[in-house]
Amino acid sequence: NSTIVPHKKIQLKMETGGLVTYFQLKDGSYIKKGNKVIQLDDRELTYDLALLQSEYAQAKLDRDERIMMLGGEFGKDSTISAEQLGYVNIKSGIRTIEDRIKKLQLQQSKMTLYAPYSGHIADVKVRQHQVISPSEETFTIIDPASYEVQFEVLETALEDISIGQSITFSPLSYPSDNYRATISRINPIIDENGLIAVYAKIHGSKKKLYDGMNITIELLSEPEPMIIVPKEAVVPRSERSVVFSYDEAEERSKWKYVTVAHENDTHVAISEGLDQEDIIIIDGNLNLDHDAKVKVVEQISKN
Repeated sequence: NSTIVPHKKIQLKMETGGLVTYFQLKDGSYIKKGNKVIQLDDRELTYDLALLQSEYAQAKLDRDERIMMLGGEFGKDSTISAEQLGYVNIKSGIRTIEDRIKKLQLQQSKMTLYAPYSGHIADVKVRQHQVISPSEETFTIIDPASYEVQFEVLETALEDISIGQSITFSPLSYPSDNYRATISRINPIIDENGLIAVYAKIHGSKKKLYDGMNITIELLSEPEPMIIVPKEAVVPRSERSVVFSYDEAEERSKWKYVTVAHENDTHVAISEGLDQEDIIIIDGNLNLDHDAKVKVVEQISKN
């Protein structure tokens, strides 16, 4: 069992507080990157900026007149020396006013919140005409295109997990739906329970998927090539596994030590010791020896 999680999910807050005058938020709605979602009342800042712009215009006029008094051309900084220009700027106060304007503009920019990326709106916590505080939670935005599968495996199973490996999964809500994903990252931390988090990128449409959705997953692996033989073909000899093959030219049995990789109730997977062309003896082999004369009474297809 596992869950769906978004790689891109963020809880947004306003840097400053104030009265909400513009509000375009609804749980489940989709919003595009750069769209305005919240606007706070900035009328006082707008008024203060207008006053500063008037002060700036007066200070610029004073500065330009001082430039002309020093022998320069009205409004052209390059017509006087750098030392004279510094004196003129200080006396007119224009640089101080410019700094105050930039500060107010920065404060005003914090009164508007834009979507940092496209996604679904969730957990809306503010309303129109509400007064909010600085750093108060407003809403969460989730990019559905970034949904991925998160699951945990025991550290002893790490050798069976690799980047690029495929998995399939089905949501508990829609058990008949099958999705595919590819392992994209493995968190390099093993927790106190001996588990490590693995993430897989989902392929195809994600319209019916949700953050935190419970799913069941199936890990797909590419096993190494092995030869599968009936279980009765393997007999013990000197505490080792042996398979007898049949040499058609000599009509004799050949003793072969094998390595058993996997087995079930009926078959055994041999990773070493056999060739694909070998004819395997699966009956009458309990008392066989190497190079024993053999008479074949039934031969099963190699396939």
